[in-house]
Amino acid sequence: MGQTVNKSDPYRKVWWRGQQFDERTKSALVWAEKQYLSRGKARAPWRFGQGSYSNGSMSAGTHSGGGAVDIMFAGVSAKQRKATVKWLRRAGFAAWAREGSAWGTNNDHAHGILLGHRTASAGAKQQMDSYRDGRDGLAGNGVDRTPRPPRPRRWSHRQNRVRMLKG
Repeated sequence: MGQTVNKSDPYRKVWWRGQQFDERTKSALVWAEKQYLSRGKARAPWRFGQGSYSNGSMSAGTHSGGGAVDIMFAGVSAKQRKATVKWLRRAGFAAWAREGSAWGTNNDHAHGILLGHRTASAGAKQQMDSYRDGRDGLAGNGVDRTPRPPRPRRWSHRQNRVRMLKG
């Protein structure tokens, strides 16, 4: 077991950058965004469209519990969109790009659910299973062809780092 560096309650709800999350989800997002920003030129901080513990009209309940996030893609290049999903996945999120007319005008975004989150909604937990099965997390259960980290990962809030899991 690693050293505890983060002693805050991982499931305490917090408001951060206009959205509600919990400490565990926030710490994972802080780490992922830091990696994203440090590895690209002219990248701006992420803009959150929806956090956790909310009920967006198109979220099918996946945001009603903890561990959920939508990061908006307006004004973001294709390369930056791919990098957003990449770093969310490396932080331990089941994450996908949600793009195209199905999401409405100017609503392209990355959708993520923090794997293993205890307070995730039932719909979010189904998306975790879908991700683990190589699927897209949507009702049609399509194949997800987006690259994934070579080993499964999970965010450790207490250690403030990603843990590699046995594949």
